[in-house]
Amino acid sequence: MYRIAIPTLLLAVAACSGPAPGNLADKAAGKAVGAMIEAASDGKVKDEGDRLVVEDGNGQEMQLATSREGLPPPAWWPQDIYLPEGAVISQVAQNEGNNVLSAMVPRPGAVLNDEIEQAMHVQGWKTLRSSRAASGGGMAAFRKEGREVSVLVSPTRKGEQAAMTTYHLRSPRAQ
Repeated sequence: MYRIAIPTLLLAVAACSGPAPGNLADKAAGKAVGAMIEAASDGKVKDEGDRLVVEDGNGQEMQLATSREGLPPPAWWPQDIYLPEGAVISQVAQNEGNNVLSAMVPRPGAVLNDEIEQAMHVQGWKTLRSSRAASGGGMAAFRKEGREVSVLVSPTRKGEQAAMTTYHLRSPRAQ
């Protein structure tokens, strides 16, 4: 269900995450994203006030923040995976045994890449691969106790001010 919807959804979330005058604009953006998701998938979209929840009826779920405050970390979020201070979670999803979390962080991408990698090492994670771009974007993959997590850091249009981080967890619980 989410193979087509997730790229469309991430584009919609990015488009709706610019400055807005208040809750009315946030709510309108949330409704627009909900309509796009329903059009791109056969899932059911529920408006729960501060979030949209998309379920496919087969145990797959995606939540999208519809307010500037974002979402709380989900119950499945492992305590040993570093989430930068000040991160505002915009999306969480459980899809075919994988978990995804996206958050906006109020720091430049180049700073975040180093911060995340160092913090993951402190938590006992080993870097499998890492790459960085001159723009401040980057990707790193980590492994610990049979679990893997990839972190993508994408600078925003205001690259010196904020970056979007996307975490992809495989085998999210320790084995």
